[in-house]
Amino acid sequence: MDEVEKHCQVLGIDEACSQVELEEAYRERAQAWNPENFAGNASLQQKAREKLGHINAAHVFLRAKLFEPAGPVKPEVVEPTAAPAPAPEWKPELITPAPRNRTAFWITVTVLLFFVACAAALLIWGTEW
Repeated sequence: MDEVEKHCQVLGIDEACSQVELEEAYRERAQAWNPENFAGNASLQQKAREKLGHINAAHVFLRAKLFEPAGPVKPEVVEPTAAPAPAPEWKPELITPAPRNRTAFWITVTVLLFFVACAAALLIWGTEW
């Protein structure tokens, strides 16, 4: 049994699987063997950590082996055909004032008028404190 088969067996998938199938199998296994699922039992939690380590290693190995290019990819060199376009001229943005909150304005005016009316009433009736 070669390495690819072993890692496929850990994730429960076939060697001819698609990348979507690999990711789905990985998510299912990782959720099932999450050590937090076994918070009440320390020994099961340790076994889950070990199993999750195997699952993560299999996922990384299979992604690299099956779906990533084998060697470094050479970037294509594109020859410039014309002079590069000049950078656009910078223009400052116009700053628009923030919209006024009319409700807050009228509440403030009402409160101030109330205090002025109370002060006027105290002056008119000459109430002593």
